[in-house]
Formats: sequence, C-alpha cells, structure tokens
Amino acid sequence: MAAETRLYLGVDMGTGDHCRVMLVNPSQAALDVLAERHRQMAVEGWTPAHDDQHQNAELPRAARSYALAAHLPEPVREKFRFKPPSGWPFSRDWWKWHSPRRMLVIAAALIIAEIERLDRMAGK
Repeated sequence: MAAETRLYLGVDMGTGDHCRVMLVNPSQAALDVLAERHRQMAVEGWTPAHDDQHQNAELPRAARSYALAAHLPEPVREKFRFKPPSGWPFSRDWWKWHSPRRMLVIAAALIIAEIERLDRMAGK
C-alpha cells in the first residue's frame, strides 16, 4: 500500500472564519504550483514586500501571458520563445520559455502571489 501524503493548510474563505484543511494525496499539479511559488520567493527573491509594489495587475497579467502562450498551437507558440506575448508587464528579460505544463505551473503560482498580495492589502 502506498504511503499517504497529507498537506495541512489554514484557510480563510473571506468570511473571517478560519479553518484547517487537510488535503490527502494532493495532485502533483497542486504540489508543483506550491513548489513554484516557494521557488519564486526563495530563488528569484520575489518577496511579499516586492509583490506588494505591483499594484497595476502586473502579476495576473504575467500569469495570463504564460497561460495563453502555453495553449497556442506549436508553430505560433514558437514565436514567443524569445519574446513575451503582448501584455507582458515586465522587462523582456524576465520572460522565460518553458514547456506548456511548466508555463501553466508558473501562471498558477503568479495567481497565488496576486491573491496573497490582495489579502495583505486587505489586512488579512
């Protein structure tokens, strides 16, 4: 029998009520997104203080760029290997080309960063 993986999270669904959630055997996709969010902070240095400076939808716009590029047909997608899609909010140097799955993981982690930023701004 395979070992069970448990992930415990504190959750506030916007009601002010906090609860503890246990995810049993979370999907690899969920684990990869959380690992990417951690990597963005630990390796890239995108701290909460840094993210808080992005108040013009830069994080969700970056997420959108990665998500859209991930789903373009291959010949079209190849155009974005060295330049980001229009709407990319950061320097061209920060655009990183990856496999479609990896780009979606990055997009999801950027959405988490934006939700965390909004929560901080709301004083949660």
